[in-house]
Amino acid sequence: MDYYVSPTGTGVGTYADPGAWKSAITGGRTNLPGDRIIFKTGTYTDKKAGTPWNKKVVIDGVVGTAIAPIYIMGEDGGHAILDLFFDVNSGSSGSAYINFTGLHFKDLDAKIDPTTISEGSAPAELADWGTGITIGDAPNCKIYHCVIEGGGQALSAFQSADNAYIGWNVVFNYGWYNDTGTTRRSHGHGIYLANGTPDGTKTAEFNIFGP
Repeated sequence: MDYYVSPTGTGVGTYADPGAWKSAITGGRTNLPGDRIIFKTGTYTDKKAGTPWNKKVVIDGVVGTAIAPIYIMGEDGGHAILDLFFDVNSGSSGSAYINFTGLHFKDLDAKIDPTTISEGSAPAELADWGTGITIGDAPNCKIYHCVIEGGGQALSAFQSADNAYIGWNVVFNYGWYNDTGTTRRSHGHGIYLANGTPDGTKTAEFNIFGP
C-alpha cells in the first residue's frame, strides 16, 4: 500500500491526509512488504537541540522481501528535500530490502570553517556527517535516483550491508578538508563501500559526482 507522509503530517497516510514521516520509518508504523512510504513535496528536518549538525534518523522496522521490497521515496512529480542523515541498520525491529529512490538530501546549514574541524573521519562538529544515507547491517538495500547535496559523507555501505546497491545518483558539494595539523586530510566520501566475507558484495554504478 502507499503511505504518504509530509513534514507536518499527523494523519492516516493518504495523499490528502498524510502521516508523520519520522514514525513511519523508525518503528512507529507496521510496514508490510511492498509498501511505499512516499515523502510528499516539502522540506524535512530533524534538528537536535545543541547539535544542529546531528541530523541522524535511525531507520528501523522497515523490512521488505526480495520480491516485495519496501520503498522510501519521493512523490512522482514532487520534490522532497531532506535535511537528514538516514542510518539504516537492523535495529531493534530489523530493516532489510529497502529501496530509497527519488529523494533529494540537502544540507541546509551554513558551512563551518574547515580549519576548525577536529581530526578524523567523523569529527564531533559534524556529528553524524550531515546529510545522506549510510547502510550499516541492513541487507539487500538499494539507493538509486537520489540527489545528495552538501554535508559530510554522502552515501555509504559498510561491510555488513550485504548486497547493497548504489546507482544512478547525483552527489555533489560534500566532504570537508583540514589544512592544519600533521594527520589531517580531506574526508567525507561521495560513496564509501566496505566489502568483506561472508557479507556479499556491494555494487556502485552510474553515479555522477560534482564539486
